[in-house]
Amino acid sequence: MLLRLRNRFGLSAVIVLALLLAAGSDRAQSSEPRKLRIGTFVIPLMVVDEENGIFIELTNEILKRANLEADIILMPPKRTLLYFSTKDVDVIFPALDVFFATGIKYTKPTEIFYEKEDFVFTRKGEELLRIVPELEEKYVGITRGYAYAPELMENRFIHIERANTDEQNAHKLITGRMDAFVVEEHSGLKAFKNTGLEDKVQYDPNTPLSRQDVFYAFQGSQEGQALAARFSDALRSMKEDGTFASIMNKAKAAQKVN
Repeated sequence: MLLRLRNRFGLSAVIVLALLLAAGSDRAQSSEPRKLRIGTFVIPLMVVDEENGIFIELTNEILKRANLEADIILMPPKRTLLYFSTKDVDVIFPALDVFFATGIKYTKPTEIFYEKEDFVFTRKGEELLRIVPELEEKYVGITRGYAYAPELMENRFIHIERANTDEQNAHKLITGRMDAFVVEEHSGLKAFKNTGLEDKVQYDPNTPLSRQDVFYAFQGSQEGQALAARFSDALRSMKEDGTFASIMNKAKAAQKVN
């Protein structure tokens, strides 16, 4: 066909036709829905890997209800935030407002899916510590890569001790190298169980040191705002029909078993 067209109209006509066909193909491809890139990081029980964990199950159900497809990418926490800032991922979770204190633009959806509660763990038999003022003039352990409430991090009377893992902090607490360990409840209990030290620590489960909204963070663009609305609609429907509670209650059940 191209040979007949070339003979009749010349080479220039054939080139124009080829360009038109290529443009039509590009338009057809661009009309296909784009696969999202979602960044996250390991959290005991909640994000085990790209396919397992309570937050992963929650995310997959939201994507299904919102009629969206995505690749979930597991990275260290700092790299997850870096990829979001360079727009190499569309969404990150679990996100906290303090992640974006440096001015990174983001869209926070109307629906949150968790509340991060940090607790103060101390050695059994010693003073039970619950609130920030009680930590002043004490050596307090935190874990690198996690986000903590500003009222803790900005208090200049608290001596902050950093470790790479929760398990390292568990050992430091029990060996007397610090006075308290601040950590999210599930992560802390898991760390003390992993180290065989669960019988040597105490905390008040009814008095968290701090509370922070946990949510899916989207880019601060129009597309990000539209995605946030779709996620919120799906999450809201899950809360209304009981699916959300069914998934999230698995964390409580797992904690009782362990």
